Amino acid sequence: MELFILRLELVERRKSTLYRTLEAPLKSLMPSAKSLFLRRLYDLAEKHPALSDAKLSDLLRRLYGAELSRRSVAQYRSELGI
Repeated sequence: MELFILRLELVERRKSTLYRTLEAPLKSLMPSAKSLFLRRLYDLAEKHPALSDAKLSDLLRRLYGAELSRRSVAQYRSELGI
């Protein structure tokens, strides 16, 4: 019961108590969607270096449900340096 109340408080306040009175917003404790997709794209591009941007986009859609266009994949690849 106590755990349920704690989770309810976290959702309502949108911040978490880290240590006694030190609080942090929940979004600072969780990675963003973009950073998750960048990590997944990097892993896929390292495993399959010969794949084109369109094929990587299709693979991300099939494996993770990420709806990224070919242009977005090309931009992210250049940001990552791959």
